[in-house]
Amino acid sequence: MDIGIWMTPETLEAKLEERHSGNPEAAWNLTRWPRGFRSDPEAPDRLFVASAGHWIGYFHISPEMLYLPEEKKTPYVLLFDTSTWTTIPPIKAKRFRGFTYKVPREVRGKWELPEETPPGKPSLRSRDTRASNRR
Repeated sequence: MDIGIWMTPETLEAKLEERHSGNPEAAWNLTRWPRGFRSDPEAPDRLFVASAGHWIGYFHISPEMLYLPEEKKTPYVLLFDTSTWTTIPPIKAKRFRGFTYKVPREVRGKWELPEETPPGKPSLRSRDTRASNRR
């Protein structure tokens, strides 16, 4: 399963510096838990990163994840291995909050952003629309 997050260039630089530390594991806190982790035991779960207007790469997500109920705003902690950083050719991205399932895919050797959200995965737009309709 792949998800994407937005990082500032400074945050990404700090995460990438952790690759050379004794413990290359880093964390990213979330307000809600993504669905679909470990759905394919043959393929690693990936955390795609958008920064400065483009999708630029990904990390492999650790199979261990944390739940911290005392963290009221962001109790879910995604762990990822900074030593697995893989760059991709830049693909335009609009800034967003939280995470998205709409991440770049490699199709016939070329990276592109899918036009539609993967089946069964809520898009940020549909989630935002539902939230605004409740007001």
